[in-house]
Amino acid sequence: MGSLPAQDSLHSTIPFPEEWDPYPLRFHYSEVESLYLPLPAKVTPVKNPGTVIANKSYALPAAARRWIRVLLQENVTGISLDSGNSMRMKMKRADGSISEGPTLSGTVRIEVKGHEFKITAAGRKAFSTGPVTAIRFMPKNPALPLSVNKKIYRGDLEFGMGPGTDCQLLNVVGIEDYLRGVLPKEMGNRGEEAFEALKAQAVVARTYALKRMLSASPSEFDVYASIQDQVYGGAGVEYALSDSAVKETRGLVLRHADTLALCYYHSTCGGMTASRHEVWGGPVIPYLLSRPDRDAHNIPWCQASAYSQWTQTWTAAALAEIIRRNVNGSDFRTLKSFRILNRFACGRIQSLEVETDRGKMELRGDKIRFALKPGSGEGRVLESARFSISIEGNQITAKGSGFGHGIGMCQMGALGRSAAGQGFVEILSAYYPGTETVPAR
Repeated sequence: MGSLPAQDSLHSTIPFPEEWDPYPLRFHYSEVESLYLPLPAKVTPVKNPGTVIANKSYALPAAARRWIRVLLQENVTGISLDSGNSMRMKMKRADGSISEGPTLSGTVRIEVKGHEFKITAAGRKAFSTGPVTAIRFMPKNPALPLSVNKKIYRGDLEFGMGPGTDCQLLNVVGIEDYLRGVLPKEMGNRGEEAFEALKAQAVVARTYALKRMLSASPSEFDVYASIQDQVYGGAGVEYALSDSAVKETRGLVLRHADTLALCYYHSTCGGMTASRHEVWGGPVIPYLLSRPDRDAHNIPWCQASAYSQWTQTWTAAALAEIIRRNVNGSDFRTLKSFRILNRFACGRIQSLEVETDRGKMELRGDKIRFALKPGSGEGRVLESARFSISIEGNQITAKGSGFGHGIGMCQMGALGRSAAGQGFVEILSAYYPGTETVPAR
C-alpha cells in the first residue's frame, strides 16, 4: 500500500467523542426547506455570529465544517483493517468515557461479540475491549491511511453500535476529504473541459452533506456512502482534477434566502428538468421548478449522455412479475394494457394506468420508476419517468429520455455547459436559480 498525499488533511482535528459547537449557525434554517438539529440545552451561546430566530438556534457538532460521519457498512460481525504503517485505537464506553487502546500495525481483525469487540493483530495476543459503544482506529500517519474491504479511506474508521446490537462501520473524515471521494464516483474521471462542472458538483455535494448533517433525529452517522445520499469511494478513487475542484471551491455552499439550498441532482434530464413538488410532493421550492435545459440551438445540454434516448423491453410475463413484486397489494396474473393518464409540465408521467386481468391500478409520479424496473426487476429502477409505453404481442416496450428523477442539477448537462465555457457559478445559477454561492461560514 503506497502513501497518499495529505492535501488539506484535517485528520488531527477530528474529535472523539463528538463535541458541540457553542455558537449557532450563521444562517437559520427554514422549517419548509430544511432539516435541523436543535442546539443542546446545556450549551449557551456566548455571542451570535449570525441571525437567530427566537427559540430556534441550531448548531452542528463541533468541527462539522471539518469532518463528517459516513456509513460504509451495516450489520458488521467481523472485518479486517489494514494500515500502511500503524494505527492508534480508542474505545468509548456507555458512560461517555474514552480510553486509549494499544497501538497496532499490519492487518487487524475485528469481531463483534454483543457489545464487545475481539481484536486480533499480528504479533499480539487477541484481546477483548469489554462492553463499549464504539471503537475508533486512527492511522498514526495520515498520509498512510487505513483500508477495509480493499478500499482506502482517509481519516478514521469507527465501529459503533447502531439500533439494538447491530454494528456499523463508519468513516469519520474531513468533509473536504470526503468530497474528494464523492466527485469521482458522481461525475467520473473527467478531463480539463469538465473542470467547471466538477467545481459545481463540489459545491452541490458540500451543501447536500451539510444539509444532511442537520438531521432532525440524532443518528450515529450523517450520510450513507451510496445512492441513498451521495456515492463515496474513499481515497482510492481520487484524481488530481477533481481534487483541484474541491480545493478551489473549499467551504462554498449554495444559499437560498437565509438557509442552505436543497441540492438535489441527477444524471441526465433529457432537456427538461423536473419540479420537486410535482415529482415528490411537498411545498413549492422556487429554485427547484421545471425548466428547459437546452443550448441556443435547442439541443439538450446533456445530449452526450448515453441516456439522452433509451429503450427498455420486457416480456409481458416478466413485467407482470416485476410489478407484482414492487407494488404493494397488486394481485393479478396478466397485463392487458398501459395508458398514460397525464404528464407533468416537464413531460414526465404523472399518472400511469395499468390494466390487468384483475382490474386497473394507477401508478403515480417517480414511483412509476420503482414499479417498472428494467431487466430482471432487481437493482436499479427505470431510467426516468419520461417515456412512452406499448404492448405488441408478448413484448412490452418503453422508450424514453433522461436518467434519474430530473430535479435540480443535471450532471451531464453541467458537463456540457462546462465544455461550452460556462463557469461553475453560472452552471449553479442555471440549475438552482435564485440561489447564491457563498462561504459556509
